[in-house]
Amino acid sequence: MAKRSNPDQPTPVEEIMADIEKIIDTQIEVILRRAEKINEGNNGIICLINIKDIPELEALRKTLGKREINLDQKQAIKILKIYKPGTGQKEFELQKKAHEILTAANVANTARIPSPIMFRDVAIETATQDRLNTMGSKSNSNRAEVIIMDYIPGDDLATFLFREAVKMLPNYADNPESVDQYDFQSLYRILSEELKFVVPDRSKANMEQAEQQSFEHNMNLVYKFLQQTGYTKKPEKIELLQKIETQIRNAVNLLNQNGLVLRDGHQRNFLISQQDGETQVYVIDFGDARAFTGQMTESVYEEELAFGVTKKYPHDLKVPNELAVLSERHEKKLFNPEDISKLKEKYQRSPDFQKILKKLQIKEIDLETASKLILGKVNSFQNTAEGLVALIFVTLELNLTSKEEATEVLRTHLEKSIGEKKNLLVKALQSL
Repeated sequence: MAKRSNPDQPTPVEEIMADIEKIIDTQIEVILRRAEKINEGNNGIICLINIKDIPELEALRKTLGKREINLDQKQAIKILKIYKPGTGQKEFELQKKAHEILTAANVANTARIPSPIMFRDVAIETATQDRLNTMGSKSNSNRAEVIIMDYIPGDDLATFLFREAVKMLPNYADNPESVDQYDFQSLYRILSEELKFVVPDRSKANMEQAEQQSFEHNMNLVYKFLQQTGYTKKPEKIELLQKIETQIRNAVNLLNQNGLVLRDGHQRNFLISQQDGETQVYVIDFGDARAFTGQMTESVYEEELAFGVTKKYPHDLKVPNELAVLSERHEKKLFNPEDISKLKEKYQRSPDFQKILKKLQIKEIDLETASKLILGKVNSFQNTAEGLVALIFVTLELNLTSKEEATEVLRTHLEKSIGEKKNLLVKALQSL
């Protein structure tokens, strides 16, 4: 075999592949100029495009067809809001891994993953960047990270729940079909006025955390409204909520068992697709996901940042646990006054309980810290979940906390609970 005279010179095959890459990148920019925005998340803009219907993209369709990538159906395009080299590639690989895990498991009643098609980090012109900025991009770079995946019609879980809540309002109950046409922002505005949503505290240094806290507060108002208006007493609604909860829980458990954690259990990251009378959930965001090896511990939900700051991520079971509380409300698993009295009497005799309560009374600690101390007293309390519930009811009786704070603390610990401990915390939440 003859040797190449210049090893650094590309071979004919390499030149062909380079030309193909250029074609793909050029055509991706056409996609960015033609795609229609359909949704928006914390870290990305979601657009819709049908490549086969755009003559300008015929070269891309043929090129990718040779790679056995079929673009005959609609595609969803995710454009990361902030350009940070490597971020999009990592998200794409984790989505691909998650898709492979759930596809291989082939378990019934499980959420799915939209099939990831390709990832590109492309150079873009100023006009394209300007268009992305009008859609919500926060990047000033002349490059963009783009993930192309299968398009799944439907609404994210937050939009779905907001729509269900608006339909329960007197002004909209007689014409629910019209509510189906409202987008998330329209639904948010209606409920914000009706339920008195809070807005993020702009004075806080960590705006991401402030936005997350306000969203969680407002989401709890929606849950409470759905319960109070009788939504969760309707058998068909209970069945639907339980189906959604089961699919998310099963998918999360499978991913965790196979070394992948989502770390962004947010209602807008689960898509509800209802086609031909069937409901199917999809996990649609892997921006904060990470792979891990060995035993899964709570440390996967923490990340050390600069200056000794630790970032804490939401637990993967957060959303399914909240849906479990919502859909089980009708069963009225409540603590009656006698149960509460017995619990308080039982734990108020404990010296450890009294020490923790005293610290609360003098405001040395808050309820969240107190709850962690209670849960850590394994030797003092035969049932730490019972101890936490007793603490909640005692502090409420003494006006040391509010129902809102107590609810938030219970929800936080519910995310990490299983079995009888989970049942006790669910029962306490339903009793508040």
